[in-house]
Amino acid sequence: MKMSLPCVLLSTLLVTPINAINIVIDFDTHSSAFFNDPTNGAAARAAVQAAADDISAAITTDLNALPTDRVFTGTSGGTTYTYTTTFRYTNPNTGSNVTFTDSLGADEFRIYVGARALGGSTLGQGGPGIGFVSNLGRSGPGGNQIAATLASLNATLITARGGSISQSTSSGTFDSTTYSVDFAPALGNLWFDNDGSSVWHFDHTTPVAPGTSDLYSVALHEMLHSLGIGTYDSWDASVSGTDWTGSEVIALYGTGVGLIDADGSHIENSIMSARLSDGLMQEVVMDPNITTGTRKQLTQLDLAFLRDIGWQTIPEPSSTLLIGLGTITFILRRRR
Repeated sequence: MKMSLPCVLLSTLLVTPINAINIVIDFDTHSSAFFNDPTNGAAARAAVQAAADDISAAITTDLNALPTDRVFTGTSGGTTYTYTTTFRYTNPNTGSNVTFTDSLGADEFRIYVGARALGGSTLGQGGPGIGFVSNLGRSGPGGNQIAATLASLNATLITARGGSISQSTSSGTFDSTTYSVDFAPALGNLWFDNDGSSVWHFDHTTPVAPGTSDLYSVALHEMLHSLGIGTYDSWDASVSGTDWTGSEVIALYGTGVGLIDADGSHIENSIMSARLSDGLMQEVVMDPNITTGTRKQLTQLDLAFLRDIGWQTIPEPSSTLLIGLGTITFILRRRR
């Protein structure tokens, strides 16, 4: 029988997991008045950055650097195939598609952040970017070797980043052969409501004021959508109606029955789990609602869902010492 050890707050540890990913928040490529406001802009940026830092420190998966030159070649049966890969994300302020032409450093996952009018009680929206094959070429005699060539490259690259998590899949036909290429996690996008209907609490270092919605909590939720909860193919593979079939969640929670919300992209309302920060019980970050005047933090169950879709995370506080915590759209709604 394993003894449960106490959770330890990040602020008392000053230790970061060795292989933590680095979630880089980009506020300025698509600049928004929401994050440049002279009164609340600095606090808004700090809250989103704090959410990114906490998730970064919880995920220990390695990602290779992504170069700007994303042309790959492979040879099979005397034929060389060349394919160009492209990544795309959503402009957080306008909703338009943007082609990503930059590079990414090792372990870097970039999220573009902005704001736009969402209406109703919607507080934020977010999801991953996508990767796709934008050009295919061939030299040599042909012979329908493209599937074997791409499969070989894909097995070792997951298109340049290594690992085994597929953020998106690009399929098509070339040389009369169907191909499929997986793209590892690279990009995300999220935006917050700025139409005046949402009353925000910006300062993540102070208690949430009554009647306000906590920006830090919404940022956590939408970033986890960007990282695959409710959005990746590996999420869909473990959803069966409202049941979850992933082994990590079932081992932690005891069952997967009824854990998924009816929309298929969230954890069911009012599911409770222990917070990583102090072990106290709260609603999971990834249910579809948040109550005004409250703040959510990462929970053990949120991390178990991440593990089931392919991420590696810090050890669970229930089994060992916690050593660190630092274009599909999904919606977090306000609950009063």
